[in-house]
Amino acid sequence: MRAFWAILALVACLGLEVLLGNLYPGGLGWIDLMLLPVAWYGIRGEARLAMFVGSAAGLLQDAWFQAGILGFNGFKKTFLAWAVGTLGARFELNRRWIHPAVGALLAVADEWIGFGLLLLLQQRVPPPQGGPTALRALVSGLLVALIFVIFDRGRGEGTARRPRSRMAGRPFG
Repeated sequence: MRAFWAILALVACLGLEVLLGNLYPGGLGWIDLMLLPVAWYGIRGEARLAMFVGSAAGLLQDAWFQAGILGFNGFKKTFLAWAVGTLGARFELNRRWIHPAVGALLAVADEWIGFGLLLLLQQRVPPPQGGPTALRALVSGLLVALIFVIFDRGRGEGTARRPRSRMAGRPFG
């Protein structure tokens, strides 16, 4: 069942990215919606599912948008999903203040891993620029935080009240 929701999330993100590309073509330079499912499943600590989502997200992105090296984004996103999924399984990344940091780090790492891979393939490319990379990190961090707030509230996770503690001499109530 989790794989079904992962595929549905990938299709929704791809559709939103295509819509954004048609409405505002310059917007694809500062936002990568296909990183959102990677961040979601990675932060939740499901490393294998995160790697599947990362691979599928990258390959969909390569097939739909890129005219260059097929599998380039697939490799990047699979590696990022493995890294975040492994960290999510080992450490508690499911805290509200960590979500934007993970989203921002994913965006920056995506840029720099792509730069490194192109250098390994002997492509002449300039390094990522500070301003656009920072803007992309900010947008990704905010989107990841927003996605977690929306879906945690929908599942009832952020809205539950803590039970009141009983104090000595005070009746239950």
